[in-house]
Amino acid sequence: MWSVHWAPVGYNSKVMDAYLTDKHNRFLRRRVQSRFISAIPEMRLVKVYPDVLYQPVLGFGGALTEAAGYVFSHMDGRLQREFVAACFGQKGNRYNLARTSIQSCDFSLGPRAYVEDASDVWLDTFSIQGDRSYVLPLIKAAQEVNPGLEFLASPWSPPAWAKTNGSMKAGGYLKHGAYGIWARMIARYLLAYREEGVDIGRITVQNEPQAKQTWESCLFNAYQEREFLCNHLRPALDEAGLYDVKILVWDHNKEGMYDRAAEFMCDPQAAPLFDGVAFHWYSGDHFEAVRATRELIGDREAIVELSDRMLTAWRAWSDPACGILAETDGTPHNTITPIARKEGDAYRMSLVLRNNRTSDEHPLGIFHPHADLHHVKKENIGLI
Repeated sequence: MWSVHWAPVGYNSKVMDAYLTDKHNRFLRRRVQSRFISAIPEMRLVKVYPDVLYQPVLGFGGALTEAAGYVFSHMDGRLQREFVAACFGQKGNRYNLARTSIQSCDFSLGPRAYVEDASDVWLDTFSIQGDRSYVLPLIKAAQEVNPGLEFLASPWSPPAWAKTNGSMKAGGYLKHGAYGIWARMIARYLLAYREEGVDIGRITVQNEPQAKQTWESCLFNAYQEREFLCNHLRPALDEAGLYDVKILVWDHNKEGMYDRAAEFMCDPQAAPLFDGVAFHWYSGDHFEAVRATRELIGDREAIVELSDRMLTAWRAWSDPACGILAETDGTPHNTITPIARKEGDAYRMSLVLRNNRTSDEHPLGIFHPHADLHHVKKENIGLI
């Protein structure tokens, strides 16, 4: 990792800090001196534009799998503490993102499902007990070091009984009649993990939906993924109260991400229901596909996060001179009305600030239309 510190004007040198991390060093800093040359050939020129911003980087992390948890369980206590500190600690890599699997994956000790009984349509036998041996202990150890750790979860395969090939391995498709029960299983998984103190904020529909692997895998074409997400997965999450869980599509190699994103964006039902496109850094560069996909779908998550920051700030804001009080006697008054709309290929979010405080003079609301304006508008909206 390099950071450049320019010398004052008039100096003919610059200073660079080089940081080295290997098995012997962690963030070892070395000062590097280099010199300007009077004429730099344009083909050797690297220019940095710090005022030109693109999407934010939310963080970095790793995969917390059953295989990793198994190895972790065989470490002694001292080595376990060193390991999680090196990965998630403030003096280590400071990982703030982690991915885990819904049911088993290729880095598990063997195929296993949360419901093994094909007749259990009510999910009475649903259990994450298999995750308690190695997966959850590793996750909780990471959380102890970084309590703010965020999670992405992905399924590698539905249960064998829910697939056309009767196996969690070797591809196969999710049976159409099992779309609903598989969606409800994913919702139950998220709720079960929340009970364990693991709040998973993002999921993908399917890991590598075009790969028929010798390990856990399941195939979804674009139409199948859209139907499952729109008619089953998103409704199942909402019914379970998991409105805040974001759904990412594709979750495969970069060269196919734009095509899959376009399939969702051209569907008026699907376009607003997915929150982003997950991709893998295999199969060459294909940076143009990444950029084209971002330009196609826009930065939705950034819009939502910025809106949430504004709501949080507004809820706590008061201006007594204007009669705006965030709360009185524990009763909150500030809220917003969000209005999201699509303009061309972009999304725009408008936030209407509201304060619902009342008084003896204005019992319907200080900032609501007053009685002398009720012939124009009486609705109690409390706009600021």
